[in-house]
Amino acid sequence: MYPLTEINARRMDAPVFPITEAEPLMIEELGADQEAEVIAFLGERPGHTFGMTGFIRSNGLVSSHNLGSFYACRDKAGQLQGVALIGRYILFETRSDAAIEAFAHLAQDCRNAHMLLGEQGEVETFWRYYADGGQSPRLYGREYLFEQRWPVEVKQEVAGLRLATMDDLDLIVPAHAQIAYDESGIDPLQVDS
Repeated sequence: MYPLTEINARRMDAPVFPITEAEPLMIEELGADQEAEVIAFLGERPGHTFGMTGFIRSNGLVSSHNLGSFYACRDKAGQLQGVALIGRYILFETRSDAAIEAFAHLAQDCRNAHMLLGEQGEVETFWRYYADGGQSPRLYGREYLFEQRWPVEVKQEVAGLRLATMDDLDLIVPAHAQIAYDESGIDPLQVDS
């Protein structure tokens, strides 16, 4: 796996990170028994947290398919202030810059991280703490989140457009792998084989 596996502390005995706010925050690696609490926390902003929620609903909180581990950041009362997936991809949802800072410090020990995803301002805050040693990103990318609302104007039918089948995998897999390589610099056909 990766060096973060030694951080298995739970709840109040979890590591405490020095942060800029007065109240200390604690980080804990999440267990399967905390899934309902995490889903409820992420459900407060579903339009922004669908990626992490999708990992959890598909794989559970603890799974090698997540390509990392889920962590909670809690205040001294034990209330969630943030949730993060830290591994090959870094995704996080927080309620404060202090929680972002705590996750950034934790992620500094992750040697296989290749992509940081999030809202622009929060990613900039994360990077400020994560790269305090001067590390620069390989590539910046920007994507926009769109919401489809009904009614939608019906467009003309596209000739030959159909759902993909298993017979189309030889066309789809290389195209998807190229997109992943362009964004992350990692060829998933080499890493995930």
